[in-house]
Amino acid sequence: MKRLAKWLLTAVAAVGLAACGDSIDDYMDRGTAYQEEGRYQSAIAEYRNVLQEDSNHAEARFRIGEVSLLLGDDAAAEDALRRSARAGIDARHVQPLLATALLRQGKYEQVLEQIDPDSVSDAAVRAELLAAHAEAHAQAGRLPEARRALDAALDADRNSVRALVVAARAAQGAGQMGEAILYLERAEEVAPTSPAVWLVRAEVERQLGNWEEAIAAYRRSLEQPPSDVSRQEHFNARGRLVEALLTQNQMEAARTEVQTMLRQGNRHPYANYLAGLIALGDDDLSQANEHLQRVLSVSPDSVPGRALMGAVRYRQGQYAQAITLLQEALSARPDDLRTRLILVASLREAGDERQATRVLAGGVREHSDDPQALTALSQAAGDDIDGVIADLERRQAQGDTGARQARLGLAQALVGGGATDPAMAMLQQLETGDADEELTRRQFIALAALRAGDTDRALSEARSVVSDYPDRAGAHNLLGGIYLNMGRNDDARASFQRALELDRNSVQTLFNLGLLAADEGELDQAVQYFEQGLERSPGNLGVKLRLADVHQQRGDGQAALRWLNRAVESHPESPQAAVALARFQYAFGEPDEAVRAAERAVRVSPGNALALSLLGVAKLEAGDAAGAVERLQAAYQLAPEDPDVRFHLARAQASAGDENAAMETLQRLVEDYPERPEAPAVIARMQLRDGDHEAALQTARQLQEHDAGRGEGAVLEGHIHADRGDSEAAAEAYQRAVDEGRRDALGPLVAHRHELGMEDAGAPIEAWIENNPDDAAARLSLADWYGQVGDYAGMVRQYERLVEMSARPNAALTNTLAWGDSQFGD
Repeated sequence: MKRLAKWLLTAVAAVGLAACGDSIDDYMDRGTAYQEEGRYQSAIAEYRNVLQEDSNHAEARFRIGEVSLLLGDDAAAEDALRRSARAGIDARHVQPLLATALLRQGKYEQVLEQIDPDSVSDAAVRAELLAAHAEAHAQAGRLPEARRALDAALDADRNSVRALVVAARAAQGAGQMGEAILYLERAEEVAPTSPAVWLVRAEVERQLGNWEEAIAAYRRSLEQPPSDVSRQEHFNARGRLVEALLTQNQMEAARTEVQTMLRQGNRHPYANYLAGLIALGDDDLSQANEHLQRVLSVSPDSVPGRALMGAVRYRQGQYAQAITLLQEALSARPDDLRTRLILVASLREAGDERQATRVLAGGVREHSDDPQALTALSQAAGDDIDGVIADLERRQAQGDTGARQARLGLAQALVGGGATDPAMAMLQQLETGDADEELTRRQFIALAALRAGDTDRALSEARSVVSDYPDRAGAHNLLGGIYLNMGRNDDARASFQRALELDRNSVQTLFNLGLLAADEGELDQAVQYFEQGLERSPGNLGVKLRLADVHQQRGDGQAALRWLNRAVESHPESPQAAVALARFQYAFGEPDEAVRAAERAVRVSPGNALALSLLGVAKLEAGDAAGAVERLQAAYQLAPEDPDVRFHLARAQASAGDENAAMETLQRLVEDYPERPEAPAVIARMQLRDGDHEAALQTARQLQEHDAGRGEGAVLEGHIHADRGDSEAAAEAYQRAVDEGRRDALGPLVAHRHELGMEDAGAPIEAWIENNPDDAAARLSLADWYGQVGDYAGMVRQYERLVEMSARPNAALTNTLAWGDSQFGD
């Protein structure tokens, strides 16, 4: 033990002797090197060693202040910088950093009192200090003073990065995005590696809806150490990047960034909130719960944390807890549509329909001027819409000044959604308002009549509106829309042109002219009108969705997809946009992408039966039968009378292996909707798969009595005969199906004609394509037929045309084309 103690004393003495050999210059050199490497704690340790030797060493004090700012310890930075100034460091070095330390602590009055731009002669430093004054005035709400200080800063140095960043933020706050970008472009030229410049650029691009540009700017900001932003701003910038990535469905990139945030602060509420959000999207409720518990333990009053935990509890079936959390979150943020809709769904699951109705009515009042939100709320109301209307009427009678506008907005949403009866009743009961409101009310009475199929009344109402408001473009737009719906295109065009004469910038008129052009097959002209409308109103969701439709009609799937993505980006809270995107991706054979888009729609509007149904169908096509059953059952509970939901539920049940449940669902569907062919068709297929040919044949022939020439029963009969080995009967049934327009019967028809030895076995497909040259599926069948009989040249011709027709690059088509070329040595 004595030998060990002696060794320890010797070691300590050796260390002490080594330390005594370091000079102040050595400490400063090492501190500077550590600081340049970003090893800030080590740098501070070296600078403190200097102060142990010389407590008045001004540069060491200054460097501690400088590094403390980089570490986010603003109070320590303030103290060190003040002491360095007293020790003799020049004001032009101290004042800009001290201003930053004070601003980050919210000490705005001290900035104005103690940071003196006149204390420095250097124009660049003076500009920085004036910019700090502008920030302090702005934070204190004194905008005119902020503007004057900012102008003075830019007069002192037009290339001051700090002044340009402050000017860009001020322009962004005023909604002057073009001006903000001009300031930022100048700042980028002066300081291309400034994190502050790129962070503000990211926020401006985000506000403009330019998500890819915002993501790139966030990344540029994060590539640099936080030299001119606080560490908290730097950390939060990564969180904002995650939010942008999630908006763009870049899930893997978002997960990577969140993991970085968690490594930087594993209990930080923002990092854990984002991790919980991703986990909820992944249906990992346990992981979501764990992260959100951390959020609420650190920040128990976090409104986003409570709202998201409420969504988790709803998904877990813990409705009482969900309701408590969601009510608290909604009380703090009554404009949070998503939280409101999840609360409504939770209340309904808990059996409290009355309170659910009240929450919906409150949402209508809150979002009375937001058509997309009103559409989502009216869809969520479903059969309870009468209760919502009654609640609004009662509140208006009690003197609620916003209830009338809410009723008018809800009526418009109901008309748009096809719920014409309650809309018409509400519109007729509404008292006369000012001229604009009255015009709107009467317009929607006409539209409600049109949607209800009463074109005579719609036309009469529209003509009456034009008579009473002859100088209003909206009146002529209404009349033109009625004419367009009636097929009276010349009259419609005259009305729209009159509307355009009255208001050259009318977006609705341009939109209507686009609809007219599309109706007449002038698709390029329709695109021009829609794009002109978007130049005037870039946030118009309806125009973007219609543009996607037109591009799809033109066969330009890539352009259609671009517009759908823009619609989702500009309206991330719109279930309509997400559903449209999901439908497109599903139709183009991308079920995984369709699942993501439909999940977005369900997150935004969890009580939306259409979104749930589409999500279920997409999950089924993506191979997740169990997930499909869950979503479709939820959709069925919301819309039990919807035959499509019930049919897809049966498909999902069968795919999940529960054939008894599937057969029961199908049989009930046949009983309720005997005229629909889908259910008996599936029943016949199930009977055929089980080898019960007689039962399957009987079902197929019964189906032919109801399928109104759609050919489904004939196709099934062909399949049954084919399974029995009766090629002649199969060919006869398939021919009847083809005669009824069933393209999918072409392949089996040709195969059985070949089986029967017919020389012109492929004639039916060739004839079909001659009449339908753009039918890709039929052309694919013909190409396969040529391949089967060894006509590889014919096969290649068809695949070359298929590649030309494809809306996007298709690996499978190109691969098969290459294989066909190889068969004759090319």
